[in-house]
Amino acid sequence: MAKAQQSIIVDVSSKHFFEVIVDYGRYPEFLPEVKKIDILERKKNHAIVGFEIDVLRRIHYSISLIEKPYKSVEWKLHESPFFKENNGGWYLTPMGRSKTEVTYMAELALPLLIPKSITNMLLQVRLPKMLELFKGRAQSITNKTVA
Repeated sequence: MAKAQQSIIVDVSSKHFFEVIVDYGRYPEFLPEVKKIDILERKKNHAIVGFEIDVLRRIHYSISLIEKPYKSVEWKLHESPFFKENNGGWYLTPMGRSKTEVTYMAELALPLLIPKSITNMLLQVRLPKMLELFKGRAQSITNKTVA
């Protein structure tokens, strides 16, 4: 199983960043690889979300997410014909009123026929780009609400 973890500092509160993370239906607006989102189940602090992404090819999967407001969102693979494992989480550490350290951690296992280099590329190369896209989204939304 390939693992990756990275942290960044964002100029928004943990509350605002958390709201961007759990607004799953809007991911296709700012994440180019995400083609479609289906909210399959939604309860108080739990969701099952279906994803259609275009990375190497079209991939469909769903994950089960546990939300701890303003602190973390953790997930486990719910169903996938492609992934063997897809687990991880977002962890938010407030750094004052309008800064947050955001840590993203993911563990992926793909079918044996997929080279490990592809798995590592998915995690190591795409992870920094994805974090920057989330950061930009959170900061642009926060700036609009403040203005």
